[in-house]
Amino acid sequence: MGEIEKLAKPIYDWIKENGNPHTQVIITSEQLRVTEDVLGIPMKE
Repeated sequence: MGEIEKLAKPIYDWIKENGNPHTQVIITSEQLRVTEDVLGIPMKE
């Protein structure tokens, strides 16, 4: 976990400075995406 945490810290810092509470960074083996939710409503049954 230490190595992943070390790698994630700069991304975390970037989100804090440039994003908002709805910003997400998704990293896969093929790309890095910065996304932002516009609306989310939990559905209860």
